Amino acid sequence: MKYSHGFAAAGATALATALNGHAQASDSFFDHFYIGAGGGGALAQSISIVNNNPFAVHTSNTIKFDTGWRADGYMGYSFCRYLSAQLDSGIVWNDLTTLGGESLSGIASARLEQVPVLAEGLFSYPLGQFKPYLLAGAGADFGIFHGSNFQNLGGPSSYNSTDTTLAYEAGLGFTYALTRHLDIGADYKFLGTTDHSWTSGGFNLKTGGTMEHTIEAKLSWRF
Repeated sequence: MKYSHGFAAAGATALATALNGHAQASDSFFDHFYIGAGGGGALAQSISIVNNNPFAVHTSNTIKFDTGWRADGYMGYSFCRYLSAQLDSGIVWNDLTTLGGESLSGIASARLEQVPVLAEGLFSYPLGQFKPYLLAGAGADFGIFHGSNFQNLGGPSSYNSTDTTLAYEAGLGFTYALTRHLDIGADYKFLGTTDHSWTSGGFNLKTGGTMEHTIEAKLSWRF
């Protein structure tokens, strides 16, 4: 009887240890996840119109942008102290200042909204609570082109079109741990795309790829 009680106690202890170990393993796994958001200014480089359409018969074939903004949301998983992977998406917004070399001020208005969806890898080097990192990624970019009063430029009065291009991104930044779960930080990102092609009102607008430089402040939560 004593032996049976001993075996039962040993079995119960082993089961409790296994369940506790499983719970700790599960907690450890989920502790590697994080979510975050960021936002800041977005500077778009000039791009060229590459097809012969009404927008490219003015003084030049370039499109120039005003400084805009970018907002991002992301979720990721840390494989170790140094390496993480994340899914990043958001919106980049820039108003056009010139189209085909023609200033849009007082004549027409246009904007480019970009929605990148990117898979990214991050290499970090923790230094206490401070953690600098490099990032690189690729994915898709949904380019949404809106314009109005384009009849003044030889096009349709309203121009609205969306295209999908390949996108790539590289950047660097840092985070600082305020608490066990909460980080703040900042980063610089370069976002590039392949050539765009928009069609609206019977007019096709083909351009080179967009190139965006952004500086963002960010906030993230580690589980």
